[in-house]
Amino acid sequence: MIKRHFAILLLSLTLIASACTQQRQPCVEPILVALRFSTWSTHSVVDSGVIPPTITRVSFDTLLPNAVLGTINAKTNTVYYFGTTDAFSLYLDPNKDTCTWFLSQDSGKTVVDTITFYYTRKLQFLSNACGYTYYYNLTALPSTPNLVNNQQQSTFDTTKHRIDSIIFENQGVTNNVNQEHMKIFIHNPY
Repeated sequence: MIKRHFAILLLSLTLIASACTQQRQPCVEPILVALRFSTWSTHSVVDSGVIPPTITRVSFDTLLPNAVLGTINAKTNTVYYFGTTDAFSLYLDPNKDTCTWFLSQDSGKTVVDTITFYYTRKLQFLSNACGYTYYYNLTALPSTPNLVNNQQQSTFDTTKHRIDSIIFENQGVTNNVNQEHMKIFIHNPY
């Protein structure tokens, strides 16, 4: 009889304990914040059917073969191999106001561009379930060794650099995964 009462008491305590535990709500929004950009190329198209002939600049997305993106001077130098793509995502350093990445079109063999991003950061509360993350605001156009004030230099060396120019699409870097932040225009893509 005591064993039966003990079993009923144990079952009752288990049910009460499980009923009193609070279930944590799942985090349903992205926590990681990534800067997204795409690569583009601009070509001149000559319309010789009119007098005088007109030249129109046409931009289109450009696939980079064997693209590699990696950090420079970070605590851990991380390298990402993308294969053939025109869309990239990278993470900004939440401990600094700048970070430098390299972009290579051919697995880092010959042509490597370095890009320094300048930004401010803000700690953002997402929810009780998700906690906090950093949001960023790009404060200046990224710089590369071959660009000054986002203008290509006359000493542009196509054996070392391929970036022609960079433009902002959106300066606010948040957890919105559908937002592109920059377009990088490539000089003489493969």
